[in-house]
Amino acid sequence: MAAQVTISNNIINNSFIIIMAYIFHMMVKKSFWLFIYLILILPNFANSNEKVLEAQKILAEMGYEVLNNGELDDLTITAINKFYNDLGLEFDGVLDDNEVENLKNAKISGGFDYRQVY
Repeated sequence: MAAQVTISNNIINNSFIIIMAYIFHMMVKKSFWLFIYLILILPNFANSNEKVLEAQKILAEMGYEVLNNGELDDLTITAINKFYNDLGLEFDGVLDDNEVENLKNAKISGGFDYRQVY
C-alpha cells in the first residue's frame, strides 16, 4: 500500500512538473511574440502615420482634397486614387515609401513621369 502511495505521489509530482513546464513554455512563447510586436511591428505603425501625413500634405499642396490627420481614411485613399488615375495608373491600396516618393517627385517636377513607378 505504501508503494502505491509513493507511486501515486511521484505521478502527481511529475504531472505538476510537466504542467508547470508547459505554462513556462507558453509564457516564454507569448513573451517572444510580444517582444516581436513591440520592437518590430509597433514602430511601423508610427512610421505609417508619418507617411500618411506626409502624403496628405503633398496631395493637399497639389490640389487634392484631403484632411491632414495622419490617417489613411477614405478621403485620402480617394485622393491617391485620383492622383494615380490622372497618370493612367492604379493605386494598389498600400501607402508605402514608393507612393510617398512618387508624390514627392510629382510635386517637385510639377508633373509626374509614370516610368518612375515601375
